Amino acid sequence: MRTDPPAKVDRNAVSARGGKVLTEQERITLANSITSISKDVCPPSTFTVRRQMKVDGKPMQVDIIPTSTAAHILRRDPICLGQQIKELYVDKNGAKLRELLAHDDSMQVDGNSNDGSSDSG
Repeated sequence: MRTDPPAKVDRNAVSARGGKVLTEQERITLANSITSISKDVCPPSTFTVRRQMKVDGKPMQVDIIPTSTAAHILRRDPICLGQQIKELYVDKNGAKLRELLAHDDSMQVDGNSNDGSSDSG
């Protein structure tokens, strides 16, 4: 009985949700969705900033609110944020995605989180 060796897997491109790798069109749609949602939930007294995160091991530029939960996660673990956002996108969980991208009152308006880290960079 012949057995083929297992296929080589790019572990950076496999998510915890079963390994769906987004196509380039899905990545563009995801980036546009994030930017659109961020601008939609952005309070009039604040702004969005362009930041880079990784999805499937590839960099993606998105606009986020500096006082959002997403920005806080991005400062600590950009790969984790990319995985979370991708999972919400694949699961079509728009409500949770909006919650993640929305302004968080526990963050200071000047762009510094309560843990002392800065949003510059």
